[in-house]
Amino acid sequence: MKTHILIGFWRAILNLPDGNQLPFMIEAKEKGTTTTIEIINASERILVDEYTIEGDSLFIKMPVFDSEIRAQITSGNMSGSFINHSRSTLNVIPFSAKYNVYDRFDVANTKTPVNINGRWQTIFSEGTADSSDAIAIFEQNKNKLHATFLTSTGDYRYLDGVVDGDSIKLSCFDGSHAFLFLAKYDGNIIEGKFLSGIHWAEPWNAVRNDTIELPDAYAITYMKPGYNKVEFAFPNTEGEMVKMSDKYFHNKICIIQIMGTWCPNCMDETKYLAELYKKLNKSEVAIVGLAFEKVMK
Repeated sequence: MKTHILIGFWRAILNLPDGNQLPFMIEAKEKGTTTTIEIINASERILVDEYTIEGDSLFIKMPVFDSEIRAQITSGNMSGSFINHSRSTLNVIPFSAKYNVYDRFDVANTKTPVNINGRWQTIFSEGTADSSDAIAIFEQNKNKLHATFLTSTGDYRYLDGVVDGDSIKLSCFDGSHAFLFLAKYDGNIIEGKFLSGIHWAEPWNAVRNDTIELPDAYAITYMKPGYNKVEFAFPNTEGEMVKMSDKYFHNKICIIQIMGTWCPNCMDETKYLAELYKKLNKSEVAIVGLAFEKVMK
């Protein structure tokens, strides 16, 4: 009998250092005569349409990112590895999944959960050279918690989790980023740790601040001394050199996007700019994406 993926929900686990488990949800759905896979993070659903089954082995190629899941399927279980090919070290994480499990995190505490709904002023790695500021946005409904962390250069995407008594548990997985946030709230401050895959871990803390805002983007984006205009010269996808001084750009408003296809925030921005460009007068506006990509050898 040919191995197949059972239709329905699966709870997947990535096993991180020190016994920490990063959960995420998978839904297998029937679509006509085929089965599709979706990875779920809060309101985000990532469609995985490139996978193969060979014998009892499942090979999932993650969309956009250079990563995959390789797992053995046995009845209602999967076990194997998540492999991130964009990293040269610390890039293989043990993976498992169990069928017909609907909760991302288990909730052990039966007490009413603490209320953390709102905006929180956040510091990662406080007092160190790696220290950075962020704004945590928590959307809580009883024990269910959706969240993100805003920074001056992007955000931490769709975090999904629970408030378990005074404990906070959040995770997300998109094929590139494997984020796990664990913390406790003592009524004044949230303190915890952040793990990114198996290659990075750092402490974080947050205090409630409903008026906190990010720095003005125009104040942190500026010309370097000695420059008064933007110039660039980069090869396009056909290998042809494109320069800001080309006739094509003369007398046009030019929107320059600095991005990479490995960056989910950039991909969101690209979708927005693509829709915007359809509505603009092409003789008056140009949009250029300057992408910093991994060079495959």
